[in-house]
Amino acid sequence: MIYLQLDESTDVSNMSQLILYTRNIKDGEIKDESLFYEALQTTTKAAYIFRLVDKFFEKHQIKWMGNEHHVLLFHTEVRWLSRGKILTHIAELNDEIAIFLREYQSNLDEKFENETLNLSLSYLVDIFSLLNYFNLSMQGMFPSNNLSTEKVEAFKRKLSLWKRRTQGGSVGSFRSFEEKLGDKTISPMLVEKVVAHLSHLETTISKYFPKDQTFPE
Repeated sequence: MIYLQLDESTDVSNMSQLILYTRNIKDGEIKDESLFYEALQTTTKAAYIFRLVDKFFEKHQIKWMGNEHHVLLFHTEVRWLSRGKILTHIAELNDEIAIFLREYQSNLDEKFENETLNLSLSYLVDIFSLLNYFNLSMQGMFPSNNLSTEKVEAFKRKLSLWKRRTQGGSVGSFRSFEEKLGDKTISPMLVEKVVAHLSHLETTISKYFPKDQTFPE
């Protein structure tokens, strides 16, 4: 099995450089090889990085691998891979990560085969996506104090609603979580954890966005 690893480095001229490695396991040993270095002259967005890699593959007649994401991605610094997105990628590449850890003879592969942990991960994928959307809606958009306050209060009401629904055994507000759960019933332990997390988010948002806070015009 061959994996690709992307990394970003900065040269002496302060120019960002994209580095692509291959990693494979042969005869029980892990071997790393560098494929190319390419300057990120305009942007570090995913589409631009993918085009650079795809162009290199096409030039050297290298075929992409079979998975929808093509590779199990190791990525330490490139800015387009935000923390929220990481959870989504981990969930979507769950099986590949488990195989990789198994080949490394790591007992962490058991974590990716644990149903409760996979359900918890699915919930986190959903809640971080919702938080990211809320965060984006608040950035650079303060046309009035009332509008900003309304957005915060509306999100807090959603958190309360999601909490009540989860307490009633419904996870329909969380798409990935619901799909992963399927026809099964959410366990009381998981209900308790999700409700506790939603309550914590309510408290944290109330702390950072009190009702009497004045937003900049």
